[in-house]
Amino acid sequence: MNNKNIVKMIDYGTNGEIIKPSGKMIKDIVYITMEYISGGLMFNLCQNLGGMGEDAGRMFFRQIIRTMDYMNQKNVVHRDIKIENILLDE
Repeated sequence: MNNKNIVKMIDYGTNGEIIKPSGKMIKDIVYITMEYISGGLMFNLCQNLGGMGEDAGRMFFRQIIRTMDYMNQKNVVHRDIKIENILLDE
C-alpha cells in the first residue's frame, strides 16, 4: 500500500524474539515492524479535547473515507476502523 494516510509496513516475520525482564527468552513470536508515527492515537486526541468541532471532524472524516476508497480499489478491507486504530502525525 502506497498512500500518505496508511502506515508503512517495514518488516514482518514469525521468528521474533523477546527477552523478558526476568531474563527468560521467548522465541518464534509473530511480529510486524511499522514506520513510527509521532502524533499518537486519535482516541487520545478525542479524550484530551473532548470535542474537535465540525471543521476538524470533517477534515479527518474525509481523509478516512479517501483512504478507505484507496484500500477498496486495491481489494483490501481494514475490518477494524475505530479511533483507537487511527494514528496522527504532526
